[in-house]
Amino acid sequence: MVSQMIFHIMVSVGLLIPSGDVDGRVIYDVYTQDCELVAEYAYKGEVLNYINTGAFSYDEMYEDCCPLIDK
Repeated sequence: MVSQMIFHIMVSVGLLIPSGDVDGRVIYDVYTQDCELVAEYAYKGEVLNYINTGAFSYDEMYEDCCPLIDK
C-alpha cells in the first residue's frame, strides 16, 4: 500500500511520466530526483518493484497492483 502511495506521488511530481500503453497496460518513463533516466517503457508492476527494492529490472510478469494487506 505504501508503494502505491509513493507511485502516485512520483507521478504527481513528474518522476514517472506516462509514455503510452502496450496491450492496454500503461507504460512509464522513470526518473530519479536528479532527473536521471532510470527506465523507459516500464509497466506499473516494474515501477512498484523498483520502489520496493531500489533496483530496477524489466519483467512484465510483475503485477500492476499490490495487495492492500501484506500476508
